[in-house]
Amino acid sequence: QVQVFVEGDANQEFRGIIPFTPYAPELLVPGCMDPAACNYAADATEEDGSCDYCGDACQGGGEYTITVEEYATDIVPGQTTYRFYQNMANEDDFLSSIYGNEDAPFSFETTTGFYNSQFGSTVASGVNPAFIAFFPDLAADSWVTIGIESQNVGSEVAISVVESSDQPWVGAFAFGEAISGQDIVMNDNTGGAWYVLNGTPNGLPDADGRVLFMQLTTAGEISGVINTQVFGSGNGAIDIRNTYTVSGVGTYSPDGGDATNACGCTDPLAFNFDETAEYDDDSCIAVATGCIDDTACNFTEAANTDDGSCIYAADGYDCDGNCLSDADGDGVCDVEEIIGCTVEYACNYNVAATDADDASCFYATAVFDCDGNCQQDENGNGICDQLEGSCEAICGEGTIWDPATGTCVALMDDCPYDLNGDGLVQLQDLMDFLLYYGTVCPE
Repeated sequence: QVQVFVEGDANQEFRGIIPFTPYAPELLVPGCMDPAACNYAADATEEDGSCDYCGDACQGGGEYTITVEEYATDIVPGQTTYRFYQNMANEDDFLSSIYGNEDAPFSFETTTGFYNSQFGSTVASGVNPAFIAFFPDLAADSWVTIGIESQNVGSEVAISVVESSDQPWVGAFAFGEAISGQDIVMNDNTGGAWYVLNGTPNGLPDADGRVLFMQLTTAGEISGVINTQVFGSGNGAIDIRNTYTVSGVGTYSPDGGDATNACGCTDPLAFNFDETAEYDDDSCIAVATGCIDDTACNFTEAANTDDGSCIYAADGYDCDGNCLSDADGDGVCDVEEIIGCTVEYACNYNVAATDADDASCFYATAVFDCDGNCQQDENGNGICDQLEGSCEAICGEGTIWDPATGTCVALMDDCPYDLNGDGLVQLQDLMDFLLYYGTVCPE
């Protein structure tokens, strides 16, 4: 209660009550107080700036899975021994606990119950491996664990367990207990768990990137809902909690999938700006201009935005101006080769030809020019002077008129009188000559 006199005047008196709450630092609970954050802590009373909207605490997807696999069969005749593993995303991730409560119910069922050895223990840290040689069924004992399959050694620690008095579950893993081998449920307000403290080697992944958390032997089918708590990279502030629904052997992803926050790049100047993103996930990529066509000569691998600068090789050449193909090795690319007559005095001489095809050349004669016109035609009658009045004149050097065929035929230099070309000069040649003797050639 307070009493105040205004300016010391007793006639101006005010009285009141000011509520007072003692400061108790031990009652403050630091944590993220934003319900939209993936690591929102409902029991936090003091914001500690740890809110994570898009990061490790939001990873409820494929990075963290669990695997159920057959470990052995018939250690106990007719029964199968299964092992359960938490698969980690990082080599320094830490499996803290397997748990269940009213907010995250845990359940595990078998159709025939599960086996407990009389020489075994509820937790792996209570199993003495030396006894297996004397009691082989001990290898099939059902137990819970974090990272170890027998007594803890070195810096390893024993497995701790907690249970609700209304929902005891530890005895289900103990031989001779009333609930031995029975189904397990942890879904009340108190809840239950098995765990190790952060920093102990038990919770770190093995060479295969996983942590063993349960062994169970049964002749029946297995199923359940399992909750795991992982500290990302061993950091307790990165509290990753996932729920898995399992049925038989296999690898299972978390129920519910990834975080629902709209995460992305929120920088409008970034290359990958996402206008739908509400929370920045540190994925922004700066704009880098350049040629982004990987077929161009000046392709820029680091560029993500094309600036129109791309340069391409000419057809048939590489970016250094070398021929992609030059079959004849003349320095002219095959795509640039020009085939033609290379004899300069031929009628069809091609000055641009790079590959000779001289078999295609044709020539002017004493009678005709390259266009087929008479070299000489004094009377202008269209008959070349050399051809006037003589069929034989039509034939060029080395040929002779054959009246039988009406064409010029080649003379054989060594036997010009073998008219029928049979290699002999004989009576038949004479008769062929007489056959056409006196014939007038057509004009």
